[in-house]
Amino acid sequence: MSLFTEPKAFTYYNINDLKDIVGFLEKTIEKNEGKKYQSLKKYDIERIIKVVKRESQKLIDKEAELIDAKLKYEKGKKIAKAHSERMELFSVLWENLVKHFPEDYKPTGGLTGSWIRQFIEFPLAQSKDFEDPGYGNAIGHDLDIVMYTNLYPSDKEYVSTYFNKAMKKFQDHVSFSILNPELCKPITITNKSLIQVIDVTILAKDIKESDPIGKKALIDIPHSIFKFKDNNDNSIIEIDVIAFKPESAEGWTNIDFNVNGLMMSDRGIEYCGDIRSGFLATINSIINKEPICLINFESIVENATKPGMLRTEKVPYFMQIAWMLRNRYKICSVGYKNIVSFDKLINHSINTEDDCPITGCKAPYYEIKLNCSHKISLMAYIGIMEESKFDSSQAIKCPLCRADFSLELIEKKPTPINIFELKTLSEIFHNKFNDCKLEEKEEEKLTSEDAESFVLEIINKKPSITLPANNILDVSDILPTNTTFGRGRSRWDNS
Repeated sequence: MSLFTEPKAFTYYNINDLKDIVGFLEKTIEKNEGKKYQSLKKYDIERIIKVVKRESQKLIDKEAELIDAKLKYEKGKKIAKAHSERMELFSVLWENLVKHFPEDYKPTGGLTGSWIRQFIEFPLAQSKDFEDPGYGNAIGHDLDIVMYTNLYPSDKEYVSTYFNKAMKKFQDHVSFSILNPELCKPITITNKSLIQVIDVTILAKDIKESDPIGKKALIDIPHSIFKFKDNNDNSIIEIDVIAFKPESAEGWTNIDFNVNGLMMSDRGIEYCGDIRSGFLATINSIINKEPICLINFESIVENATKPGMLRTEKVPYFMQIAWMLRNRYKICSVGYKNIVSFDKLINHSINTEDDCPITGCKAPYYEIKLNCSHKISLMAYIGIMEESKFDSSQAIKCPLCRADFSLELIEKKPTPINIFELKTLSEIFHNKFNDCKLEEKEEEKLTSEDAESFVLEIINKKPSITLPANNILDVSDILPTNTTFGRGRSRWDNS
């Protein structure tokens, strides 16, 4: 049954009527037991009862199928609507952003990130009744926009100036529309009104020495968050808008997995990640749920373990790895269980049974294997980097054996695309034809609330981003407290 063909109700039986018939016939048998009656024999009545019960059970099964089909149908409609709304939100907002930049220097970017992946996933998920939660499902999903890609260093200040002017205009409009809705109508797209434009640009003063290298790459890149409120259910959609892509830094790229490397722009949908993948290879990764990690962990580990480095120089590299595992490996929860790489991956696993012997956090949680053969939880890993940073020693040691802290790397290469080898007729007759099959692999990703709380308690000690002072009326000063929607970290914070 097609997902978008609404199931029809079954009307040729009624369960209650069938039950009444069964009850009547059973009473008839009981009443006429031992008596001779002309119209019906006991055997005939019992046979009718069996038929009625069988047909009644079929009806119950059919109705259960109908309920299930209707639920899938309604879910499919909601997901399709979410995709449609986000598509229109992006297209309208993009056109209104572009007009604030010079005609001779139009933005070259577009919509990036995981929503484009979900857009490709949707028909695949539909065919399998959305068996993996989150796979192809755009409900509750936010959007990411980058205005320019591949800028020359000399053009960054030029682009930043126009970007900041555009954001100020949007902020002014939102403020005036809240104060004077009759004179200044709010910006509304697909029944969603723009209620806030927040400057979340990371400044040098917001950075700590221990912050990941990816976060440091975002310093001074103009960045705002647009908050749209649905006028029907008051749900919020956030759209991250950044002026230009940050530079890659020592093994850390701007795109974590090839499946998140697609971009929708005026040119269509294109692939913007590692050249070793490509558009069709990325589609294949989405189909087979096998994302290729584009982060060069080997390079990051090498930079973190150079001889003579100070502890404060090592920690940002190790924290970058922790950030990746904690935030980006969540892709496992939406069906992408088999992460592979052209390079090497951190040897990690999920402990689903034992409490962490160091932090006491309950399972499940990530475990990372060190070259000394010991395993430590991600919580202990982050604790070592953050809580022990004031140690007098410049060395970072395994907490279990005091060996040098060194992460074990493993190889897990992508599965080759199914390439058919063409054979001649004579080779076929000689039984030399071999079929090629894609190997299916599975890996599970889980993190307990206990483990997540432990990590948050540590990393939330970082200073919050301070918004630059200006004379523009902040929407948060106008809106009630319960309608000011904040977020701790933007998706463009690729730390």
